[in-house]
Amino acid sequence: IQVFGVVMEYWEAVEVVKVTGHVTYISGSQRITADRLEYSLRTKLGTFWNAQGTLSMSGRKDPMSVFGVTEAEAYFFGEKLEKIGADKFRLTNGRLTTCVQPTPRWDLVASTMVLVPDKRAILKGAVLRVKDVPILYLPWFYYPINKEDRATGFLMPSYGNDTVRGQTLSNAFFWAIARNADLTLHHEFASKAGQGLGTELRYIEAPGSEGHARFRMFNGSSSSSTSLLTTRTFQFDGQVVQALPRGLQFRGFADYTNNVVTQQLVQHDTNAQRMMSGSLQGTHGRLQFGAEA
Repeated sequence: IQVFGVVMEYWEAVEVVKVTGHVTYISGSQRITADRLEYSLRTKLGTFWNAQGTLSMSGRKDPMSVFGVTEAEAYFFGEKLEKIGADKFRLTNGRLTTCVQPTPRWDLVASTMVLVPDKRAILKGAVLRVKDVPILYLPWFYYPINKEDRATGFLMPSYGNDTVRGQTLSNAFFWAIARNADLTLHHEFASKAGQGLGTELRYIEAPGSEGHARFRMFNGSSSSSTSLLTTRTFQFDGQVVQALPRGLQFRGFADYTNNVVTQQLVQHDTNAQRMMSGSLQGTHGRLQFGAEA
C-alpha cells in the first residue's frame, strides 16, 4: 500500500494515519484519490472523503484497442468511501460508469454502493442517467466487473416503439453455465402485436468444435390491426462445427421460420428465405473428400 498527501499525521496510540490534501491511495490495481483520509494500520480499514477512483482489471484485452489491454474497467465518484473489508468498499452518494469520455455518456447514481474490485458492484437506490438525464430507477442493481466479464443474472431491459408493434419491452436472463457455455432467455411484450419468447445457446467444446443456436416464438395478438400478426410464428437459426473421429468434421447451418412474411414484419432484418444445410469433410492420405446437403 502506498499513500501520498500534503499533510500526514500518525496517531501512535491507536495506530491511525490521517492524511489531508491531494490524497492518493494505491494498492495493487486499486487507485483512489480524495481530499481526506483516515486509515487504521491495525485493521487495514479507512475512510476517504470526496473520493474518486478506478476498479481496474489488469491484463484484460480490449477488442477495440490496438495496444492490447485496457487498465480501467469502471470509474467511481462519491462523497464518502469506506474500506470495510480486505477487498471491499462502500460508497455513499456516489456514481459509477465505464465510459471513458471526460463527460461520461452514461452513469449510475446511487445512495449506497458496495464495490468489490475484480468481482462486482452492488447498488441500492440507483438511477441510470444518459447525458445527465434520469432514464430508469433501479431499487437494487448488480453490476459484474469480474475478470471473466460474464456472470449469471438479469440483463438490462430495453424499451422501444414502432408503427407495427407499438410499444415494446424486452427482458432477458443470462446463465453462465460454464467457462465454455452460456444460455440466454428472452421475453418480449409488444402492445400492438403480442408477446414473444426466445432462447440462445452458445458453447465451445474444443478447438474446432463450437456452435450457437437461437429459437424465437411470437404469439400474435387477436386485437392486432395487421392480420399477419394474429398467428403464432417461430424462427430457428444456428450454426455448428463439430470435430469427429478419424479426422472428420461436420458443419451445419439453419435459418428457418414457419412464416417468412410475418417474420419480416416483426424483425426487419430477416431474409426472405428459409435455409438449412449440412456438410461432412475429411481427409484420407492424399485424398480430401466432402459431402454436402
